[in-house]
Amino acid sequence: MVLGSRASAEQWFNHPARGLDYQPPCSVANDEDGCQRIREYLGRIEYGVY
Repeated sequence: MVLGSRASAEQWFNHPARGLDYQPPCSVANDEDGCQRIREYLGRIEYGVY
């Protein structure tokens, strides 16, 4: 798990994220493009390239 735990992931999902233009992931996940942005951002977090 990229964010360490389910609790950490839930917290991350509901708070502004730098790599998503400071929008919370829950507000970006409305369509396939937003979901793709989230997947790419999580990939960058996983590899330390954010």
